[in-house]
Amino acid sequence: MKFIILCYPRTGSTLLITALGAHPHLRQGMELFNPELEGDDPWVHWRQETFNQLYGEQETYLNPQKNLDGERFDLSLLSREFFRVFDGTKIMYDQLDRRSPVWDHLRSMGDLRIIILRRNIVEAAVSFRIAMATNIWFVPNEKSYIWYVPGQDTKPPSLSLEYPLWYFDWFYNYYCAAEEFFVNLFQDQAKMVVNYEDMIANWEQTIQNLQVHLGVEPIAIPMMFDKRTHGTIKELISNYDEIRTYYYHHPVLAAHFQAVSSLS
Repeated sequence: MKFIILCYPRTGSTLLITALGAHPHLRQGMELFNPELEGDDPWVHWRQETFNQLYGEQETYLNPQKNLDGERFDLSLLSREFFRVFDGTKIMYDQLDRRSPVWDHLRSMGDLRIIILRRNIVEAAVSFRIAMATNIWFVPNEKSYIWYVPGQDTKPPSLSLEYPLWYFDWFYNYYCAAEEFFVNLFQDQAKMVVNYEDMIANWEQTIQNLQVHLGVEPIAIPMMFDKRTHGTIKELISNYDEIRTYYYHHPVLAAHFQAVSSLS
């Protein structure tokens, strides 16, 4: 089976796709449509070579919005080539236009399975800003087959920051609001929803269920990344009371604030 993980930032998508890629019958290609794919991993080299083969060598493959340029390049060609080599990737909702031919290609794949990864949006937004501020996005541990460096800080700083009032609304609208549209492109029987909180709390069972969903024999796979952000939302948002009041009646985010507030 082939698969995609549909998600927004800071939902545990790297943790999950790395774990799935540890299965001997699943070859993961990380984040195919990430405009800033960097490093020395095999999927990075593969994408650069495939870009050159499909579209010719270009000074940049990005549009003015800093996403892969789907107007100049037919990205469905990239998707087709990808699934000849790899079994799965993750796609963020902001990375592809709703009109992108990639979605038509994905919908045409009869063996494609969809994993919908979610997290409390307030927690995801806070984790995103802390990662941006520190430039520390992941904490791979000694069980990871990628990116682990012995002796690295296993608990990087979780900063208490002041948040502008617009921040959480921006994060939701830019990264999360399109979820329903993209999820509804696919048949229900192909989809499986995974919540970040449940995944962390019930790791072994979640991975087993996902492997069954993907049609491979379940095997035990360890958690290869440690939690990046620590602390309660009230501790991490220095102007929490102001923010909480501002979003008290928000049609979406009010419930997310309520959920994390009850845990603080």
